[in-house]
Amino acid sequence: MKTLSLVIPVYNEQNTLDKIVEKTLSIEKDEFMLKNEIKLELVLVDDFSSDNSFEIAKELVKKYKNILIYRQEKNQGKGAALKKGFELASGDFVGIQDADFEYNPSDYIKMLKAGADKCSTNTAAIKNPELLTEAS
Repeated sequence: MKTLSLVIPVYNEQNTLDKIVEKTLSIEKDEFMLKNEIKLELVLVDDFSSDNSFEIAKELVKKYKNILIYRQEKNQGKGAALKKGFELASGDFVGIQDADFEYNPSDYIKMLKAGADKCSTNTAAIKNPELLTEAS
């Protein structure tokens, strides 16, 4: 089994966090993901939000087994949140999913299908593109 880790930097996203997590988790049911036995891991990195984002993230972790959360000790910016998320991610494939719907999570399926050399959507690193097979 392979894993796609999506790092979600979070800063004051209480209005969208649960929605983007639900939408992102829905890609697990895609035919390509199932055929290639790719499981999904979400890494939420809260950048010391001043709203209820971290509390929402804690509830999401209770609800879903494939979510990790980390809270920065102080606000350090998106770059630091992403760096921490990459350190925590355990997947064979790693990408970024913004909590404000900037990216469509289903684009990761397109990216995985295209492979590392043809990646044209979102920012991602593919460690082992040879593991993928095209969905029929």
